[in-house]
Amino acid sequence: MRNNKIMWKYLRLLFSFMILATQLILWVDSWKNGLLEALNFFGYWTNQGNILGAIALLLASKYTLKNRPFFIEIIRFIATVNIVMVTVLYWSFVKGDDVGVPFLWANYMVHLITGLILLADWVIEGPKTSVRMSNVYIAGIYPLLWLILTGIRFIIDGWVPYSVLEPNNGFIPIALICIVFFTSSFVFGTILIFLKRFRVLKPPL
Repeated sequence: MRNNKIMWKYLRLLFSFMILATQLILWVDSWKNGLLEALNFFGYWTNQGNILGAIALLLASKYTLKNRPFFIEIIRFIATVNIVMVTVLYWSFVKGDDVGVPFLWANYMVHLITGLILLADWVIEGPKTSVRMSNVYIAGIYPLLWLILTGIRFIIDGWVPYSVLEPNNGFIPIALICIVFFTSSFVFGTILIFLKRFRVLKPPL
């Protein structure tokens, strides 16, 4: 059990640094299009989700196979829900579109590998302090805030991060996209709460 603990702790750290390194490379590359694009980089839901996922792994690594404060489990929950949404929605609806990721390997990292890592982390060592169905509403907080802030940004200067949110698409299609986006968080949150019972690594008695 101790060997498993040490291995997963350092895997969490390794995965976190991989995710952050990818984000750093993409952010540096974004500067070739100027300061504004470098700032816009942090407005993309995918990039925010990857960064949040890396932070969740870093926080969890300290408590591998230990009891964790509830807020860390909530951060893990929010991060995992959102990056799994990134993965599933991208490969279901956006695959093949130009999403501004210039390197093929980075595209796979931000839209697939990070999601698989966070999902595996959730299953391998599920929450020690129980995240219950009564907490599923928390899954929708981050997507809702992102939609609100993206709307405010659009009102200010007309910028939106994704083509599906372009005003030329019309109000109804954009509203439907937002509704699907928001409600999907509860679907994935429910799935994760169900999956936590299958954790592989368990703390010693």
